[in-house]
Amino acid sequence: MLSPRPAREEPASGGVDQPAPRNPFSRATRPCVGAALVGLALLGLGLGLPDESGALLVLGGYVTVIAGGAAIACVQLARALERALHGFQLGLCLARWRLEPTVWNAYAAARRDRETLRLVLVTGGLWVLPALMGLFYIAEDRVAGLVALGVVTVSAAGTHLVGRSLLAPRWRAADQPVPVSISAQAAVFNDGTVVAWALFGFRLHGVVVDVPSAIIRLEGTERGRTDATRIEAAVTLPFPAAAAEEAARVGERIAGAHAVPCTVEGGARDDARGG
Repeated sequence: MLSPRPAREEPASGGVDQPAPRNPFSRATRPCVGAALVGLALLGLGLGLPDESGALLVLGGYVTVIAGGAAIACVQLARALERALHGFQLGLCLARWRLEPTVWNAYAAARRDRETLRLVLVTGGLWVLPALMGLFYIAEDRVAGLVALGVVTVSAAGTHLVGRSLLAPRWRAADQPVPVSISAQAAVFNDGTVVAWALFGFRLHGVVVDVPSAIIRLEGTERGRTDATRIEAAVTLPFPAAAAEEAARVGERIAGAHAVPCTVEGGARDDARGG
């Protein structure tokens, strides 16, 4: 295990163009605000139609709270990500590489599958309860229940489509080498896709440079309200097989910036320590 040392970001050379970072949380804020306004409109409609107020008031309140909370979270995450990307705005990074299409495509496919599953779970979790409420109100008031159920269906579809539209451009397959720039807080791939680990909610515990797999693994936990609710998590970054030594140095610098240990597995340094 290597002792962490302070990270030092320098203007990288080597002829690799640095992609312009895109902040997905900034893009997600507007749809969330729009959904919150829809919730407020439902509340107003429920107040204006006393006979149908029950279903619409409950649904409107739910949509307003969920969408408003999501908008606030997106604003906070967008600001945190801007801070993480500050080094790129200054033209500073630890490394710039070009990933072979086979390496990128395998990495992108794994990320796409994982984020698609998360999107489905989040969409389902947000809208199952309102859908059940709509079905309940159908038994009490057919018109109000149908209106509520229709709004839930449209909202769920809209949430999923917005999520897909934000996700789809990020992890496309490529047939040309994909540029990547890495700082101590984030990595920027391809056309600006960002992977960041310096955001609130994720606590870094250690860095592992897995040379045989050509992966830098940032191991940590996603924070919950208590230690019991924290779950193990990891952020992975691919690197070219020919850049193993440089990747080890990048891993050390990331670890140094966060005061955590760094381990190199399967490389020359690891072999030397084992011998």
